[in-house]
Formats: sequence, C-alpha cells, structure tokens
Amino acid sequence: MTKKRNIFELKRLLIKGLLIFLILNSTTGCQPLKNMSSNDYLIDNLQKNDFVKLNGIYKNSQDTVFGQIVHMPYRGINENNRNLLDRLFIFFPDKAYESNVTVKFEFISKRQANVSAYQNGQIFLSKKIRGKFKNGYFYVKPKMFLIPFFPVFYVHNFERVRIGKVENDIVVDHTIKMWGFALFAGGLDSGCSTSIYKTVKQ
Repeated sequence: MTKKRNIFELKRLLIKGLLIFLILNSTTGCQPLKNMSSNDYLIDNLQKNDFVKLNGIYKNSQDTVFGQIVHMPYRGINENNRNLLDRLFIFFPDKAYESNVTVKFEFISKRQANVSAYQNGQIFLSKKIRGKFKNGYFYVKPKMFLIPFFPVFYVHNFERVRIGKVENDIVVDHTIKMWGFALFAGGLDSGCSTSIYKTVKQ
C-alpha cells in the first residue's frame, strides 16, 4: 500500500508541476505590447483623462494588419483575419463575423467602457471592457480562460490587448497564446498582430 501511495503521490506531483508550467508558459506572449505598433502610423499619446477620444463607432472588420497569429497543427485560411469583437472578448456571437457589423465604444471613465455591437442598426451585443491607460494606450484587462481537466481535457488561453488612436481610427495590438487538447488531439494559437479598425462616419 505504501508503494502504491508513493507512486500515486509522484504522479499527482508530476501532473501538478506540468499544469503550473503550462499556465506560466501561457502568460508569455511573443513580445511585450509596448513594442508592437507599426512605425508607419503616428499613434496619439493618450493620457488617462483623454478616454473620451476613443469613443466612436468603428467597423468590426479590420482594414490593415501587421504581424502574425499562427494556428497549428493545421493552418486556416487567414488566422490574422480577426474582427474587433474577437480581439476584445473570448466569447461572442457567431453573428460577429457577418457583414455590416459595427462596434460602438462609450468610455464612462478612465478604467471602463461600454462596448455595443450592431448589425443593420440593431444591437446584438453589449458588454463592458475594463483596464487602464498606460504608454499612450488603453490596456484592456487580460483575457484568461482555463479548463484544467488534465490529462483528459485541457485548455488554456491568455490574451492581451491594448487600444490606441490613430487619426480618426483605432489601432489594436493583440497577443495570444492558446493551447488545448482532448485525449489524443490538440492545437494551439500563438503570435501577435497589430490591426487598424476604421471609424464609421455618421
């Protein structure tokens, strides 16, 4: 019994150690957000009292993208083709990838904003984002998601996003590190990208 108990304890410690390693590894992005935005754009240096400057209605589909987010083991058509709602939230309606979707930002303080999504003038999503202003950007609170049923089913997802202003549009820097598996199949998303989302003229 003592030998079996020791083997069980050893397995438990190994699994615990592996889980800790995977979680710590998931929080390491490809590069710090502060080093990301393209030098091709002059980004406004927003201060914490400038939060209303981010208010507006923007296209949900991106206009320009730099960088690379990679999906493995099989590549999709374009992993960088992520809409604004996808970058802001872990869970969002499938409708977010349909056409004619716009996203409205309403900052109510330097730490919080209401985000609403519309299609053909009808609202279909309303959520809040929280974060803080730093280095001229609004840093959204990191997105974390974990399903820890190792070794049968395991998923970890860690994403960081910051939002800046470039002329009338917004620039979104995004890093992601996601890995998951179920029994013998698995996959990962990893990388970082910078996207421009155009303002919708009223």
